[in-house]
Amino acid sequence: ITERKVAEERIHRLTQLYAALSECNQSIVRSPDEEDLFPRVCRAAVEFGGMKMAWVGMIDGATQQVRPVAAYGEDISWLESVEVSCDAQSPFGGGSAGMAVREQRPVWIDDFLNSPETAPWRAMAEKSGYRSSCALPLRRDGEIVGAFMLYRGVLGLFDDEQRRLLCEMAMDISFALDLFARERERLCMEAALRESESRFRDLYEKAPLAYQSLDIEGNIIEVNDAWLRLLGRSREEVAGTFIGNYLTDVSIKTLQHEFP
Repeated sequence: ITERKVAEERIHRLTQLYAALSECNQSIVRSPDEEDLFPRVCRAAVEFGGMKMAWVGMIDGATQQVRPVAAYGEDISWLESVEVSCDAQSPFGGGSAGMAVREQRPVWIDDFLNSPETAPWRAMAEKSGYRSSCALPLRRDGEIVGAFMLYRGVLGLFDDEQRRLLCEMAMDISFALDLFARERERLCMEAALRESESRFRDLYEKAPLAYQSLDIEGNIIEVNDAWLRLLGRSREEVAGTFIGNYLTDVSIKTLQHEFP
């Protein structure tokens, strides 16, 4: 292979990764949550980035397993029964995904079939045509929560520039996970506020004592049912009127109620 051919192939691979990175970022903009995003970025890595297969695995805190949650590419059926652990003592914890999660760093495998770390999955890789791979840790709120796994059908083609682009893709995905987490928190807070307001409204309306809410000028914003019953008026009649118009009536009615 001539130097020119090598340079052309390198440029082609970089062009693919730039396209995959762009598609990944567009997917982040379009996706409402990680369940929608993960399949999109796996597909981008394969269709735009020249990967043979890609999958996202998330850590199961109870078992320390890295569970596949999305995948795209050739021969992904083996993921249904794959065992990947982030426990260093596990026989399935020495692979690139486990190392990436445990050591919080990208892990590059230039020769999948001859690397000692890949022994438990070597037969699967040979059958599927995987020859090199990488595992990129994914973070949410600064904590490692999973890994982005990528496989190629050729040996050792992750040079420095390609590694930088793939790490940038993983960082962008992690940034999206932060956004999704913030959005979930916002929705939870809004739901809690609505529930709290509903409880307050229920107590306000059903209170046996007369209550009113006023603006800074003393005009009535709202009153509860007990207030209306006390004065024998309707909400439409008193809304926006000055509370002073009713203070004498309220006082008299209250005294009559307490001292009939």
